[in-house]
Amino acid sequence: MKKLISLILVFILALSNLTTFYVYGSEVIEGNYKYSGGTGTVDDPYKIKTVEDLENVSLNLTASHIQTANIYLKDAGNWDPIGSSENPFNGSYNKGV
Repeated sequence: MKKLISLILVFILALSNLTTFYVYGSEVIEGNYKYSGGTGTVDDPYKIKTVEDLENVSLNLTASHIQTANIYLKDAGNWDPIGSSENPFNGSYNKGV
């Protein structure tokens, strides 16, 4: 019985470490990243239309992104750069607006 419980717990832990992917309407949540659409591939880049979307680019430095609206950072507070010399941005970002 203890082995069964241990196996079940290992299975649950393994599943919880996998990246989850949900679609709610046009909002995409993948792992801890939240975007206004897209899957992050070259053919279907993440849609960037809000400050939150733009901030999340720095958390996913290898995906493809496209800006779908003007984004105003005036009231966004302190802005952190996307990537660094140690962890550079290697994805793509297209301003589609």
